Amino acid sequence: MYKNKIVIELVGFDYINHGSILMLESVIKGLNTKNCIFCNSPSIDRPIEKNSKYNILYLFNFSGFYTLLSFIVPILFKKLLNKFSIISVYDVDYIIDISGFTYSSVWGNKPFINLLSILIRSYATRVKLILLPQAFGPFSKFHSLIFKILCKRSNIVYVRDKISFNHIIKATGKSNYNNIKLY
Repeated sequence: MYKNKIVIELVGFDYINHGSILMLESVIKGLNTKNCIFCNSPSIDRPIEKNSKYNILYLFNFSGFYTLLSFIVPILFKKLLNKFSIISVYDVDYIIDISGFTYSSVWGNKPFINLLSILIRSYATRVKLILLPQAFGPFSKFHSLIFKILCKRSNIVYVRDKISFNHIIKATGKSNYNNIKLY
């Protein structure tokens, strides 16, 4: 909660892929109320200038080796972050993943390393995690393990197609997760 508003971190998009931009615009339009603030961590593919076009605030967050800084710095410099309207990981209420087809072994380890960072933050801060409609799989054994943790931790996972749904069943060994919905 930040300034009495619901804070939604949007992950899994960039400004290069037109489908990604359309998903971003749809989510913002669909959820945009006076009670919501959107944020994300800028990157090469998500520069601050383009985020400002959509009123997406800067999220103070590091991944990989520096993840711990995301938790320490906001405690030490809360007033400074607030002064510049920078959201901390403690302010986030929901993490919504809007990527289209990221979680598959065909893309290698990087998406799963990013996913682990999101999972660590969601565990540590008790943030609700939502995956919007996308394709999933196939998964290697290692990626299946990470994805199984994701399915258990997520509040809801929307699956775009039956093939992806079958990949999830194969990866998790279960077909009875109540939070996985075929969309």
